[in-house]
Amino acid sequence: MGELEWFDAYCKLDNAPGAAEETLELIRKAEADATRKGVVGIRDYEMAENVDTWTRRFSAASPRPRDANDSAWTGIDWDGSFTHGIRGLRVEAGVYPERLEDAIEAGWKTGVELPGSDGLGHVGAMKMISDGSLNTRSAFCSMPYSDIFPDFYGTLSYAPDQIETYFHGATCHRFAIACHAIGDEANTIVLNAAASTHAHGSIEHAQMLKPADIPRFAKLGLTASIQPQHAMDDRDVITRFWANPGGTPYAFKALHDAGVRLRMGSDAPVAPLDPWMAISAAVFGTESSDREPFQPEQCLDARTALAASTAVGRDRPEPGDPADLVLLDRDPYAVSTPEEMRAMPVAATMLAGRWTYSSLHGE
Repeated sequence: MGELEWFDAYCKLDNAPGAAEETLELIRKAEADATRKGVVGIRDYEMAENVDTWTRRFSAASPRPRDANDSAWTGIDWDGSFTHGIRGLRVEAGVYPERLEDAIEAGWKTGVELPGSDGLGHVGAMKMISDGSLNTRSAFCSMPYSDIFPDFYGTLSYAPDQIETYFHGATCHRFAIACHAIGDEANTIVLNAAASTHAHGSIEHAQMLKPADIPRFAKLGLTASIQPQHAMDDRDVITRFWANPGGTPYAFKALHDAGVRLRMGSDAPVAPLDPWMAISAAVFGTESSDREPFQPEQCLDARTALAASTAVGRDRPEPGDPADLVLLDRDPYAVSTPEEMRAMPVAATMLAGRWTYSSLHGE
């Protein structure tokens, strides 16, 4: 089964009785958990009507009454969530190619503020899935998988000319792109499409790259959206499935050295929504001090990894930045083990000048 077939079946679950209410409650809990880890924003690439869905979620938020004792926390319960609706995170709501035409007709484009969000919600990029994944051996590669006979190279979700057509349509209507590409051949095809259409945005995952393609990210002005925890999850699978790779898997340092902008995330729920887990994986290349690092030559320094975990690409605020701040009880640059980084103690989280979490209040 291909990626698009699976997502089509998966999305039908959204229409089950009670699914909307259950989803909203789960999101409230996930939002509260995210603020405890210092998260201030997400990009939602769910295969759904994300723009409409998040407009409703933001509009449903109604702060609890303010009293004399919680002026700094107006509208936020102490667990980090609003009494009603969702308003504890910034959200960029992605649009899939099959919904792009409707979004264009509705007047949406990347960066437009979602109604009722008070500046927290915006239309995101056009999300597109070009190939499959490593573990399903469906990521599209230039070399065959090492344990399948006859030779199998993975699959493309769209033909190269279709990818180019969607990129062109998105770019002409002021949508950024966020294109999933894992296999090295898929990344080449996506980079070619971006070059021919002048698309801007990100390549999601970029898990295996031909050496010649690494500098192309910077040349084209594309961001490499990476998930370092995936390297920890996949390190043993790589030796089985990509024993003879056509490129470099998880080329974090090579991308950085080539001047490519890195943006680190989780790909939740594939990996937990936890920036410290991702930073630890990127810096130490291992989940445990008892195990040797995976590809230590591709590990990043802590300052680069932390900067890549912010929307502005910096580890320190500057005048004019949104007041999205995280206070830590430990210096992240003094951490010496992956276990310490993963357990980074967050003292408080501020979103748009408003506290969304504090470890000092009732905990």
